[in-house]
Amino acid sequence: LIAEECSRHKLTLDETSRHPRYTFANGFVTVEVCESSYSAVIAPRDGEKVEIGADPEAVVEKLLSEKRRLLERPFNESKFLHRLYNHYRAIARDKKVAEGEPVPIRRITARMSRDIEKFSIDEFNVDLGRVVQKGDASVEGKVLELSQTRDTNSGMLLYGLESRGYIGFIAFKEVGSGG
Repeated sequence: LIAEECSRHKLTLDETSRHPRYTFANGFVTVEVCESSYSAVIAPRDGEKVEIGADPEAVVEKLLSEKRRLLERPFNESKFLHRLYNHYRAIARDKKVAEGEPVPIRRITARMSRDIEKFSIDEFNVDLGRVVQKGDASVEGKVLELSQTRDTNSGMLLYGLESRGYIGFIAFKEVGSGG
């Protein structure tokens, strides 16, 4: 019934969705239905899990709400990059790491969640994915560079870039430094 309700609201589920586990936006949001408790857990990647009743209409309403919050909200790339760069520099300075050297992505998100009111890691994930997909992410003469990690707990699987693997580190390097 959830798949039918999604179809009725033109919400496209991923092709791999099968009852009791549904996903959309390339697995960015999952829905786990627990028939024994008549509940559903909705979990965006890197976001807060929400448990609601397994009523198909309520589940799809929540999915549509998450879609609007994550994928359809206004996005200011310049503001995002400046914020990211400022937090990167602060961590590099605190840890006595030379600017241009990689800093763990989870350290940056932890600092941002402490410093920015209403910071959301799942929204950060989507925004960073948007910036990388667009290409040419630079700020103040520095180019954003991402490095992978094999440690899924310390990395982040970016929205729209799932095939690239987990990103573990962020650096901002001088333009033309050859990385």
